[in-house]
Amino acid sequence: MNKQLLVMSMALAACLVFPSFAGAQDSGSDDAKKKFSGTYVLANSKKKERKKINKKIEKLVDKMSFYKRPFARGELKDSTEPCPKLNVIFSGDDMAINCVGNVKAKSPANGKAVKWVDSDDEEMRLSQKLEKNRMVQKFRSENGLRTNIYRLKDGGKKLVIDVKITSEQLPHPLEYQLVMRRK
Repeated sequence: MNKQLLVMSMALAACLVFPSFAGAQDSGSDDAKKKFSGTYVLANSKKKERKKINKKIEKLVDKMSFYKRPFARGELKDSTEPCPKLNVIFSGDDMAINCVGNVKAKSPANGKAVKWVDSDDEEMRLSQKLEKNRMVQKFRSENGLRTNIYRLKDGGKKLVIDVKITSEQLPHPLEYQLVMRRK
């Protein structure tokens, strides 16, 4: 067997054994979908979470010029309202993460970005990807990027959300964490 044929055979075998090598777009296993599906509520009060986020916002805007602070503070507070109740739903290859009372964030579960419009009619790109142990959700607008990483904890009783907001207008990303409990 010549060298080229051997390399091609090994590559084909690798694709059969490890489908992700072939570029397969896995939209998450049924097991992961079952683990994440459900309704979650804030573990702490909304007021306590708001206060914690506001402290992080103040620390961030303090590093900005005085004339940018009020605008940045208002924008960040508007975009970081803690969600009191969250539904995670899977339908076929799509996933929806819905903060009750807001526009449902629905897209393919394989990370493909789609057009999405928020409750303030701001258009952005939404991508969501279900992985084995986490869900990654990204909202990209002309003003920046918000990334939410959802992880289960305590055997699925808690949902931890790591939030990161980046923008060229900010001196550094705003990062915080929310903890929700399964209802």
